[in-house]
Amino acid sequence: MQIYLAHATSFNYREALYAPLQQLILPQAKIIFPHLKTTEAMDSKSLIAHSDLVLAEVSYPSTGTGIELGWANMLNKPIYCLYQANRKYSTSLAVITTHMIAYENSQELSPAVINIYETWERA
Repeated sequence: MQIYLAHATSFNYREALYAPLQQLILPQAKIIFPHLKTTEAMDSKSLIAHSDLVLAEVSYPSTGTGIELGWANMLNKPIYCLYQANRKYSTSLAVITTHMIAYENSQELSPAVINIYETWERA
C-alpha cells in the first residue's frame, strides 16, 4: 500500500507533519513525503496515480494541495483529510471527501493515521 501525503508548504511541515509520521510503522504501507528532500516541483500526479490512498493536511490554504486533491479525486483515490482543530479548512473539500479528521497537536497525528490505515485495510 502506498499513501501520498499532500500538504501546503507555508508551514513548518517537516517538524509538524513529517517528523511524527516518519516514526510510524504501518505493515505493508509506505507513506510518500513529497517534500522530504526538496521543495522543487515534482510529478506528484504520477505519484498520486500509483498510490492507493491520499492523505492531506488541509489546515493551511494551498493551491498545490487543491490541484493534487483534484487529481486524486479524478483518479478515484480515497482521500482522507487531517486538519488542526483550531483552524478552518475549505468547505469545498466536502465535494471530494467525507473523511475529515481533526487533531489538536502533532502527537495526535500518528494515532489518527494509524486509524485511517486500519479503516482502509478493513474496507
